[in-house]
Amino acid sequence: PQSGNLARPEEYLRAYIDKATEAGFSVHVHALADKAVRVAVDEFAKVKDLADRSGLSQSLAHVQLVHPDDQKRIGELGVYSVFTFVWTASGPEYEMMVAPFIDQLDGVADLYNPDHYYMQNVYPARSMQDFGGVIVHGSDAPVGGRDPMPLVSLQQAITRGNDGVLLNPKESLDIHSTIAAFTNKSKK
Repeated sequence: PQSGNLARPEEYLRAYIDKATEAGFSVHVHALADKAVRVAVDEFAKVKDLADRSGLSQSLAHVQLVHPDDQKRIGELGVYSVFTFVWTASGPEYEMMVAPFIDQLDGVADLYNPDHYYMQNVYPARSMQDFGGVIVHGSDAPVGGRDPMPLVSLQQAITRGNDGVLLNPKESLDIHSTIAAFTNKSKK
């Protein structure tokens, strides 16, 4: 599925990435759902040679929902993926505002069904890292609050749990990868 709404028309976003790269800017895109991620990754791929020749980086923030094909492309392109790991704690109140627009749910009890597209592709940090992407910690402060909560974020990158529910646990990072994401020691 291609989920989500774009903040600007798709043509505008594609042109913006192209023109910013041509002008010598590293491009950083905030993308929550797979539609926005797809648009950004398509354009990153298109301008990758120019960005590399110019020493520019390409990065995505949030990357809450990423189609498996794009998880692989992000890795292959070496895109920096900035995760707000505190958001990887499950929260039924939040998931109920998102998951029903992506998957057909049979009530609240079906919310964390591991067979659903959302649950298989939410915050895919490990997959993108395994494909070669660079994982970076981000707090999104002050949006969620002034405190960037680094220790909570570090814990959530590893555990992805809250109240006994794990949010896509196969995507948790090991301690070494987590520390690398927090200390700018990730390799590209």
